[in-house]
Amino acid sequence: MTPVWNFRIPFRSLPSSLFACQFPKSNQGRRFISSTTASSSNPSTTTPTVTNTKWPPSSPLKILFCGSDPFSIASLTALHAESNTDSSLISSLEIITRPPKRTGRGLKTITTVPLTSFTRDELDLPVHEIDTFTGWTPPRPYDLVLTVSFGLLVPERILKAARYGGLNVHPSLLPDLRGAAPLQWTLLKGRTGTGVSVQTMHPKVFDRGVVVARRKVEVPKEGECTVEELRGAVEGVAGEMLVGVLREGSFVGVGVEGSGGEGGEGVVENAPKITKEDSRVRWKSWGCDELMRRLRVLGQVWEDVEWMATAKETSKRIMYHELKDVSELYFSQASERAETKEPGNLFLWSPDGAAQNPLLLAFTCDTPPRVVQVAQTTVSGGQKGHGNKDITRFLRRRDKERIPC
Repeated sequence: MTPVWNFRIPFRSLPSSLFACQFPKSNQGRRFISSTTASSSNPSTTTPTVTNTKWPPSSPLKILFCGSDPFSIASLTALHAESNTDSSLISSLEIITRPPKRTGRGLKTITTVPLTSFTRDELDLPVHEIDTFTGWTPPRPYDLVLTVSFGLLVPERILKAARYGGLNVHPSLLPDLRGAAPLQWTLLKGRTGTGVSVQTMHPKVFDRGVVVARRKVEVPKEGECTVEELRGAVEGVAGEMLVGVLREGSFVGVGVEGSGGEGGEGVVENAPKITKEDSRVRWKSWGCDELMRRLRVLGQVWEDVEWMATAKETSKRIMYHELKDVSELYFSQASERAETKEPGNLFLWSPDGAAQNPLLLAFTCDTPPRVVQVAQTTVSGGQKGHGNKDITRFLRRRDKERIPC
């Protein structure tokens, strides 16, 4: 499930390394450039190219920075620090973010984009909130467009107006994990490593530019890493790489369309936007490890079940907030009744045999079988986080009246 932006990030909470890092001022910056990432253009497609190859620029860069989430905050912080340290590279930063969104039940909550609050409160930079480039023109001339987790395709007229075109920072080893959710899919696919890429911006499609810099990053806490922890591992690298690319000028004159070769580990998969279907429980195909992984990465998983209320059968949605692997406990203490049940069929069980406060359990489809405890749920129409009471009441009534699942 895609995280909801309902928080503001204090400037002081960002890693101190973002402010203390020293960026190379000489050809040491070439350490950011991978000799395997330069991609040739497809001659059959007509796209604009950057023709001005003079670098460094005769005057500091006027940058149009487009972003939205905490990952983009780290890159903007690095650029702002560089502009304060070396005014010969960056003269101004103009920020474009997305407008506030209505979220929550009934769309009653107005959620501000994290980059908007951070920019206004901490950096005091000009901010423009737009949901489309149609009919919008930047108020001042600019030399370069930068996008980091922005979510909108920057049109050709905006890129052409920039002296040096555009650059994008993407948290994967492009072309692997192209798409809107590379961090989530890195974890969902069980990857042990990922990375950060800097690419030129294509005016018609996402993540099809020329990769001019790429660096590997290990996934921290393998098997336990959350999206927030993975973002923390890559965001500092992203800011450092972006400043290094600007110092080096490695993007100037390389064009805008890559050939789409292999990723950093020879694997190329997509990372599409996370949808509700990605968190729908599939008891017959998801084993215990996959179920736990989805819950850790997406925040919650869900399923629709047939629900018997009095004499009327209805459908209700169960949101699973917390699950625990209790296979060892169950099979060590329930040997006399440890028959395998249909995956996903919830049942009540007490380790000591007591009827009060039983555990809510379910088998998964693993071989040999495994059992998960359903520790916290929400049932549609009920109080958030208190669904176990409703489910327990339903199961006891079902068992008493022998109502089939």
